Amino acid sequence: MWQLDTLETVETDVLVIGGGGAAARAALDASESGASVCMVVKGRLGRSGSTVYPVALHGTFGAADGDDPQDSPECHYRDIVTAAQGMCNPRLARIVAEESPLALKRLEEIGVPFLSGERGRHATWVGCFATRARSHRIVGHGEPIMAALIARIRQRPIRNEEKQLVAGLLLQDGKCIGALAFSAEGRPRAYLAKATILASGGAGQLFKANLNPKGITGDGYVMAYRAGAELVNMEFMQTGIAITHPLTLMSAWVWSHDPTLRNDAGEEFLGRYLPHGLDVRDVYRAKAGHFPFSSSDVSKYLEISVLQEMRQGRRVYFDLTKSDRLEEFRNTQMYPWMVQRGLDLATQPAEISVYAQAVNGGVLIDEHAASTVPGLFAAGEVTGGAHGADRLGGGMLSNCQVFGARAGRYAARYAAGTQRPVLRSEDLQRLQLPGANVGDANAKEARQEQRERIRTLMFDSLLIERNGANLSGALAQVEALAKERRGPAASGWDEFEVSSLIEVGRLMLRSALLREESRGSHYRSDFSETDDRRWRHCIALRQENGELKQRFIRFEEDAAIGSGATGVSA
Repeated sequence: MWQLDTLETVETDVLVIGGGGAAARAALDASESGASVCMVVKGRLGRSGSTVYPVALHGTFGAADGDDPQDSPECHYRDIVTAAQGMCNPRLARIVAEESPLALKRLEEIGVPFLSGERGRHATWVGCFATRARSHRIVGHGEPIMAALIARIRQRPIRNEEKQLVAGLLLQDGKCIGALAFSAEGRPRAYLAKATILASGGAGQLFKANLNPKGITGDGYVMAYRAGAELVNMEFMQTGIAITHPLTLMSAWVWSHDPTLRNDAGEEFLGRYLPHGLDVRDVYRAKAGHFPFSSSDVSKYLEISVLQEMRQGRRVYFDLTKSDRLEEFRNTQMYPWMVQRGLDLATQPAEISVYAQAVNGGVLIDEHAASTVPGLFAAGEVTGGAHGADRLGGGMLSNCQVFGARAGRYAARYAAGTQRPVLRSEDLQRLQLPGANVGDANAKEARQEQRERIRTLMFDSLLIERNGANLSGALAQVEALAKERRGPAASGWDEFEVSSLIEVGRLMLRSALLREESRGSHYRSDFSETDDRRWRHCIALRQENGELKQRFIRFEEDAAIGSGATGVSA
C-alpha cells in the first residue's frame, strides 16, 4: 500500500473521469457553474472514447426541436419509453425529451455544424425505433461535438490530466471523495474532490467483435460497483451488423436496397433460418427500421442467421452488386464515402459480422445525475435508466449532452455545500483494487490469454443469441478467471483492464441469466417470448460486504411532461 505522506495528490471541487462527449460537457458546465474542475482522461482528450470513434459517416443527435409540426418532446418521450419496453425511468426519459432541444441549440451556438436540409432547417431522418424524423445529422459522427466542446474547455480554468487510468474510487464515511489513478508508467496519484463525475464510457471491448476503441473496457461500471453504487439494465446490450473491412456501421436504410446475403460457399442462407411463411424481404423491410438487433420484430432473424453461419465457421457477405436498386444506392452519401475508404459496394460484396456497440444499462442515476453513492455522479454510456431494452437512434449523443450538463451543474452545486475532503490512511486501505495474476512467471502472456478468453467467451455466450446453458457455463468460467486473479493488487494498465473485463462480464452474464424472457436487445432462445407478468421490472446489482446483491425495480410512468409524477418501487 502507498504511503500517504509520499502519495501525490491533486485537489479540486469536481473531478470528471473520462474524455468523451459526456465528460467534456460535464466539465464545461461544472466550470461555468463556478466549480474548480479537473478532468482525468484515459487517453487523449478529443482523441479517445466512443464519441469520436469513426465507424459511421454521420452521427445523429435526437431532438424534437420544433421544425416538424407533428413532432414534440411528448412524442419523443413516447418513442423512448416505447422502445424501452418498461425498462427505463420515465423521469429520465422525459428529461432527455425536454432538454435535448436545448442541448442541440447549445451545440449550434458553440459551432457544431449540423447538416442543413430544406428551408434552412437541419437535415434529419427517422432514427432507429422512432416515429418522426428528429435525428439531426453531423458529418464525422461525434468529432465536431468534441471539437466544439474542447475549444470551450480550453477557454476555462479546467485542468486536464491525460493518459491516467483511474483504478478505483476513494470513499470516506460512505461518500465518494475522489479517485486513485495511475500514469502509463505506473505512478499513483490521488485526486481528491468534493464531487466526482463518472463519464468513462461503456464496455465494448468485452467482445472480440465490437465498434469501440481499445480503451473501452468497462472501467466505470466496475469502479462504481466496487464503491457500492447500483447498476441497472446490464443485460441490455446494443448490437448489430457491420462491415468488417473497413469497419463500418451499416445504417438501417441500406437493407431497403434489396441486398443478397451469401456465405463463403456462395449460398444464400437467410431463408434457412426463417419460420414457415416469412419471406427474406419481410426481414429486410423490418431491418430497415433500425440498426440495432432487437428481438421485438422479425428483423431478429438477420443477426441470428449471420451469427449461426459464423459459429459454423463460415464467412458472411453483404452483396448489392445484383440489386435492382443499385443505382439508387450509388446516389446516397454512403456510397462515395465507402469508395473513398477502399470499398466499392457497387462492384464487390462486403464481408460482414455481428458486433457489439453500446451498453444500454449502467450506473443507476436520478434526475440530478446522482448515483446511489453520495458525492458520485455519472453521465453518458456508463449510466443506466434513461434507456431500456432498445434505444432510439440519436439517443446516445443527446443523452450524453443532456445528462453531461446536468451532472456538471448538480455536481458543482453539491460541491459548493461540501467540505474539502482530507485523505486518511484508512481510506487508501479501504480502496478496492482488482487482483493481479497469481503465481504466473509469464504475467504478460497470462494477461493477453485471459483478455482473449473473456472476449471470445462473451462473443459466444452473450452477443445476440443467449440461452441458460451457455450463460451458466460462461459465468462459471468467468468466476474461475476471477479466482485466478485474487493476488496482490494489480499494477499496470493491462492488469486493470483485464480485471475490468472479467468483472463487467460477470455482471452482464448475471443479469442476462436472471432475465428469463426476451425483451428488445435481450434475446433468450430458451425464453423467446416477452413475459410482462414476471419480468416487467429492471434488474439492479450492487456490491455489499464483498457480495453481489440484486433487487428488482419497477418504474412507474409519468403523468405528463414536467409533472415529476414518477414513482419507483423496489
